[in-house]
Amino acid sequence: MMKKLIIISLLFLTQLNSYAQDLLKSISDQLIKKDNIIGTKFPSYTENGKWVLSDKPNWFAGFTCGELWYMYDLTGNEDLKNRAVADADNLLKFALPDNTHDLGFIYFNSLVKTYQHTGQTKYRDAAISAARLLAKRFNAKGNYIRAWGKLGTDEREGWTIIDTMVNIELLFWAAQETGDYSLYDIAYKHAITAMNENIRSNYSSYHLVEFNPKSGAVVKKGTRQGFSDESTWARGQAWGIYGFANAFKYTGDQRFLAASRKMSEYFLKNLPGDMVPNWDLDLKADSVIRDASSAAIAASGFYILSDVASSKIEHLKYLELAGKITRSLTNNYLFTNSKRNIEEGILLHTVYNYGKEWGIDESYPAGDFYFIECLKKLSDVSQNEHIVVNSNERESHLINNNWYYLEDNISFRGGLYIFLGSSGSKHPLSKNSTCFTGFYYHFKTNNHLDPYIGLEPGISWTQLKSPDKPPTETYPYNISSYPQSISPVASITAGINFFATKWTHLFIEAKYLHGVLVSDIPAIPLNEFRFAFGFGFNINTLKRRSPQ
Repeated sequence: MMKKLIIISLLFLTQLNSYAQDLLKSISDQLIKKDNIIGTKFPSYTENGKWVLSDKPNWFAGFTCGELWYMYDLTGNEDLKNRAVADADNLLKFALPDNTHDLGFIYFNSLVKTYQHTGQTKYRDAAISAARLLAKRFNAKGNYIRAWGKLGTDEREGWTIIDTMVNIELLFWAAQETGDYSLYDIAYKHAITAMNENIRSNYSSYHLVEFNPKSGAVVKKGTRQGFSDESTWARGQAWGIYGFANAFKYTGDQRFLAASRKMSEYFLKNLPGDMVPNWDLDLKADSVIRDASSAAIAASGFYILSDVASSKIEHLKYLELAGKITRSLTNNYLFTNSKRNIEEGILLHTVYNYGKEWGIDESYPAGDFYFIECLKKLSDVSQNEHIVVNSNERESHLINNNWYYLEDNISFRGGLYIFLGSSGSKHPLSKNSTCFTGFYYHFKTNNHLDPYIGLEPGISWTQLKSPDKPPTETYPYNISSYPQSISPVASITAGINFFATKWTHLFIEAKYLHGVLVSDIPAIPLNEFRFAFGFGFNINTLKRRSPQ
């Protein structure tokens, strides 16, 4: 299974790299065309392939800027960089909206990325202001972030939706930037609430949860975009996969990681053969319209799960899933496959809002953005990730900036023990050096400690002490010295490694040795317990990017 995962991942990376330049050139050209069309306006969705535009920022307002930055990173095209900066500057002209939770979608993907690329603090300051405005939407009674409604009014005051799990990244980032961890606490508390209330027992999801804003009690659960209150809206499930994986990345709370993985399992169980879901996961007919944007969002979430995985198996599992979906979208859902005369979007066959008949089987900005984000993440993997084809190699993966741990379950090692003599007069041996080689099983952990057990056959070079008294029943031969002999032995070992650096480790272990002295005198057992601690060197270790 391990080799299959590795081979599939390598094949896809090879396939992408073989035509990457042409693909990226086509997407860059289409993105520049899109940017020219929208100018200083904001796209909503396409109708018959043409963008419907808004004069004021909507929740999609930051996506085009983010797409331009990703494509600049992928191509180095300065025109894309200049356009991204111009889009960010255009967004700065508008006041922050106080009627929506979508501040993360709008400003993290535009102003934060522009600040990260340019270092200009005006973008950072505006993004932090957006984060503080988002924090004002937090209801402490129910520990949730209000989705819609103008602040200071009771309009939809108790509504929260699964989409907010992606918006809270703005809060996590702002907390890191400013040191104001009240922003972190709000994001954390909202994630706990969403985990408890938006996720069903089978790990499908409700789009909407309505609270009593005065008491914090849940009033009802349902949907605003899914087929029915009890069905699972595909994009909502994808938001959850992405959002909870991101929440784990920022907090380290294993509950969020488990939630993302379980939601992924439900999503995957309801996918058709090409890995692109129907717009609602409960609708199974072949005639149901697909939503490629949900696939792109989920795939980007799988890249996060791959990045934060604590084992190679998990890492490759989610990398393979993300790669399969990215490949399917590239081959079947890209604008290059369109048969229409006009096609201004990038990712086709998406559903923006089925109930309102907006952008059905068309393009819309979130689909374009998350597809390009997948391409960027895949490029990062192909450039930075070392995939070991030989599964017998030992590997150490970096978990943070300070420590490593052994990745593979099985390792092969040997040891030589030199006997320096015994201070006890009753010890029968003058020589007893042993050499072992065998296999060790390492228990998986997500930290720097590496518990293990091992089984090692070996040989013992032994010699009895010279007799200093007349023959006895134990030593029946009256000779001046006993011959040296080589005896087979075996040992069972248990211990713990501490991977202090990439190249070194500390260890403490207990070993039980069993054997019998091979000699023509009566059998003498070589059984003993040994305790050891010390310093070791790592061979063929590799570094992995930190998930933090």
